[in-house]
Amino acid sequence: LFAEKGFAGTSTNDIAEALGIKGGSVYYYIDSKEGLLFELMEDVYGLLLAALDEILTSDDSALGKLRRLIDLHVTGMAEHRHRGALILDEARSLTPEHQEVVAQHAAAYEAGLAGVLVRGQEEGLIDAALDPKLVTKALLGAGNWINRWYREGGAWSPEDVSSQYARLFL
Repeated sequence: LFAEKGFAGTSTNDIAEALGIKGGSVYYYIDSKEGLLFELMEDVYGLLLAALDEILTSDDSALGKLRRLIDLHVTGMAEHRHRGALILDEARSLTPEHQEVVAQHAAAYEAGLAGVLVRGQEEGLIDAALDPKLVTKALLGAGNWINRWYREGGAWSPEDVSSQYARLFL
C-alpha cells in the first residue's frame, strides 16, 4: 500500500482493510504507521546488506563481484518493485532518527559497491582514472530507475535487463 498509494496516502484503516481486520486492531500488531514503514525498510535493507556481504566475502574476482552486484541490484529492482519504491520514495516519511538509520544502511550498500570498484582498479581490471564514488552513483542511478519503467511481462525479463546492464557497465 505504501508503494502504491504513498505513505501519506495510506491510512491505518487502509492497512486494516487489506489485512481483513478492524481498523483499531492494526495497533495490536504495530505501534505506529511510521514504525511499520521503518520495519519494512529495515527488512529490505537487511536482505540487501546480507546479499552484499555474501558477494563481498566470496572468492570471486572484483569483476565477478561487480557482475553479481549489478545483478543483485537490477533484478531486485525489477522483481521487487514495491520494496524498491519504499526505499527510494518513502525515507522522507520517517522520523529523523529512523532516517539516519536508513541513511547508514544506504551508505553501507554504496560503500560496498565502491569498494569492489576500488579493488578492481587495484587489480588492474577497472580503469584507474574512473572515480569509484561517481561510478557507484551512476550504477545505482541506472539501477534505481528500473523501478520507474520496468513492467513484469514486458519486452525484457529481469535477467535480460541485468545482462544488458552488466555488459554496459563492465
